[in-house]
Amino acid sequence: MSMEKWADAEGALLDGLKLQPDDPELLTALAVVALRRGERTRARALVDDVLTRDPFHSEAQLLAGELRQTASVAELAAVSTDATHLRLGAGTTVDRAWAELVSYEPGLARMARRFAGPAVRGTGTVGGNLVNASPIADLVPVLVALDAEVVVAGPQGTRTVAVDGFATGVRRTVLEAGEVVVRVDVPLASFARSTRAYKVSRRFDDDISTVSAVVGIEQHGGRIDDVRVVLGGVATTVVRARAVERALLGRTWDAETLRAAQAAVGSDATPISDHRASASYRDRAVRGLLQRWWYETGHDAPTADVDVWGGR
Repeated sequence: MSMEKWADAEGALLDGLKLQPDDPELLTALAVVALRRGERTRARALVDDVLTRDPFHSEAQLLAGELRQTASVAELAAVSTDATHLRLGAGTTVDRAWAELVSYEPGLARMARRFAGPAVRGTGTVGGNLVNASPIADLVPVLVALDAEVVVAGPQGTRTVAVDGFATGVRRTVLEAGEVVVRVDVPLASFARSTRAYKVSRRFDDDISTVSAVVGIEQHGGRIDDVRVVLGGVATTVVRARAVERALLGRTWDAETLRAAQAAVGSDATPISDHRASASYRDRAVRGLLQRWWYETGHDAPTADVDVWGGR
């Protein structure tokens, strides 16, 4: 329908229903029609008009949420790879993001399988997981361990921010007014490290983490040359445990090095107590996850079946 015919139809509707042109109910109804016709720009303008007049208009709020889904913007949902990076658009679903990451590092598969249920995996996005700024988000510590960066756009142009440090507190980020997340860039070089992700939660399936640990290691000649240890659920943000990394770097991955790494756990953050777990439990859980990592990858670790869930 041309703009002239659309305007004529609106006029006829106003005359027939005896409504004012700025009536919120009419504007919302017209927004629904525009959305169904695929005219998203017009629908957004109408919804914005309603919310300017009535910020708490429930139907308009629902429409605004649907219109502003990043997954509906093709450019934001794009996934690409070049010679140096895996690039995940902010609107990339969590399901797709995990699939891409696991294709490069199978050691992430266990955490990927435990991330939420199908409905959340199919609608949640990479950008949403980041901007939500939760210290127990399962995707964020993986991105930190892989040295990922966030590309942000706003009124002043674009800038790049490390995922490590993107969140400044619970529900707080470095985003400035008018800025949005465009994509996340994961350097392919980070996959040179063997990376594994571990999660402790009250239920095995479809539960948020009480504590998580993402660990990556690169060894040459029996010596640890590069390492990442990232913890979730131990502070108000995801934490890169640099003291633990220092205890590991340059050493042989053996029982003595494990004990040094465990001793350094409390140096990077003071675990928190909440309704999910006490601080002391979280501290012991992190030390236990490091030991599990050693059991699975350590040079002198005894043969042990630490996967009590049978590979799930």
